[in-house]
Amino acid sequence: MSGTKTDMLEGPLFKNLIMFAVPVMFTNMLQLLFNTINTIVVGQFCGDNSLAAIGSTTSLINLLTNMFIGLSIGSNIMIARYYGAKDRKSLQETVDNTMLLAALSGIMLVIIGTTVTEPILRLMNTPEELISLTALYLRIYFCAMPAIMVYNFGSAIMRGLGDTKRPLYYLMISGVCNIMFNLIFITIFNMDVAGAGLATVLSEYISAAFILHALFEKNDNYILRLKDIRPNAKVMTKILSVGLPTGIQNSLFSFTNVLIQSSVNSFGALAVAGCSAAGSIDAFIDAAMLGISTAGMNFVSQNLGAKKYDRINKILIYSCIDVTVIALIMGVGVCVGGRRLLGIYCTSAQAVTYGLVKINVICLFDFICGIMDVINGFLRGLGYAAVPMIICLVCVCSIRLIWIFGVFRLRRTLYCLFFSYPVTWIITIAALLIYYRLIRKNIN
Repeated sequence: MSGTKTDMLEGPLFKNLIMFAVPVMFTNMLQLLFNTINTIVVGQFCGDNSLAAIGSTTSLINLLTNMFIGLSIGSNIMIARYYGAKDRKSLQETVDNTMLLAALSGIMLVIIGTTVTEPILRLMNTPEELISLTALYLRIYFCAMPAIMVYNFGSAIMRGLGDTKRPLYYLMISGVCNIMFNLIFITIFNMDVAGAGLATVLSEYISAAFILHALFEKNDNYILRLKDIRPNAKVMTKILSVGLPTGIQNSLFSFTNVLIQSSVNSFGALAVAGCSAAGSIDAFIDAAMLGISTAGMNFVSQNLGAKKYDRINKILIYSCIDVTVIALIMGVGVCVGGRRLLGIYCTSAQAVTYGLVKINVICLFDFICGIMDVINGFLRGLGYAAVPMIICLVCVCSIRLIWIFGVFRLRRTLYCLFFSYPVTWIITIAALLIYYRLIRKNIN
């Protein structure tokens, strides 16, 4: 296991940040391939309505799952902190309670996701011809939630200890299985969106099985035993103190994205298909940026636990440089090749035209979002999660709502709608930097 770890406390900081971040970036991108492969195969073999049905689910899935993914980030931060401080007792208790949270989260999401999907889709102004296909896909997809939660919470444990490679290996195996299942269910058995959903479910359970196997292995820091798992109020409180604000913030972001998706839906099924394809492409840039912000969050948390305060500012600076370079390279590349990339997903020229609007507005400015995420994750790693949540609530969610119901109504175009993203990112960065300057003196 030591060969899969990155040392976050010693050695060249810039190099180790990259070594930690790259496997996380590829892991995030590979996770996206589950939905992307579904989208491409469905778009090519089942038509634009089926493509729109799957593509339009992203914002709703994120709305229902991001609260729980936020809790896994809380676990990640606490595990990194205890590992840096060499507090093995607290580390073991946090691992146990993390997996208990994973199980509870998965069960809750199955119940929620399979019962409320159709009413929410109607509230989102989903075109009537897409309702039945989208609801069918979502009900099948949410059956994978226990596995998705186990994988995400388990990966959070490994990342907190510096191991980002094994979660990537496990996801590579399940990703290959996902491709095979998609081709079998859709091209051979003609199962349409149901086949895409079933392929995702089976693949997610494969990755979860690998994660559980790794956690059950004995190592120097912890070992997961089902019989030893007990709810611990003190440990849960610490996880929730960081994870809950993060989850609320993620959910609020997703809520505004649902409103934006509802606005896109009002332009018709082809706009939904094109913008969904553009969103799928842009998500790969987001995944790469998330790898950098995750690395920065873990590094600052471990170094804070080890009381290596002199490295903290450098972690923030290096992370911002990394995310800017990566996002600009990917964003420019996507803008240059946007039409060809969208053609992989869409068979309709009009859908491609709609998708280009989203790509040209958002992808070129994604580096601003990356810097915002890095600063946000950095503050969480320091243990400050509540105030950044409030800042994001005011600067992102509130202003985006004002934009949707004010500016967009005055100028009802997709260009105007999507410009709400970079505007709110810039305002949020300014507010987060002001807050960091205020709390910096308290870190030592």
